[in-house]
Amino acid sequence: TLEAKKLRRSEATMHRLLSAMCDAVVHLGPDYLIRYPAPKLEVLLLKCRTRLSLQNTPFTDLFFDGSERDRFDHFLSSVTDVPPRGELADHALNSDLADQENMACTFHSHMKDANNTKVSVQIFHGSYLDFDEQVCHVLGIREDEETASRVGPMEMCAPADR
Repeated sequence: TLEAKKLRRSEATMHRLLSAMCDAVVHLGPDYLIRYPAPKLEVLLLKCRTRLSLQNTPFTDLFFDGSERDRFDHFLSSVTDVPPRGELADHALNSDLADQENMACTFHSHMKDANNTKVSVQIFHGSYLDFDEQVCHVLGIREDEETASRVGPMEMCAPADR
């Protein structure tokens, strides 16, 4: 269908753009599980290569600690304007996501590598509705050596240039 083609094109465009500027790109379902294999994220986090490459892994399990997971949860709920891991507000979802199409958002955080070492990262976010009209996320992840020494949360949302 035409709608299905639009959804695939939107997801693919976000993926291509994030791939050009990030070390890894990860697609999350509404439950924050990694939807597709993510071998570049495995490499970034020094994990042993596996057949599934982190597919079906809860993305939040990759954060350094609980406070980083909470910050990420808050970040996603603020940029998509839906409750984290909760029920979607059907009546407001389409208009809220339409408003978010003009936003490019980034989030600074820490993930843990295979040696439980803190890895400073910058996460770029895009969202879309899947075929079941559930919010899904495309994340670009870049190792962030410039802000590794900074302390405190750093989030930013700014209108994207089109």
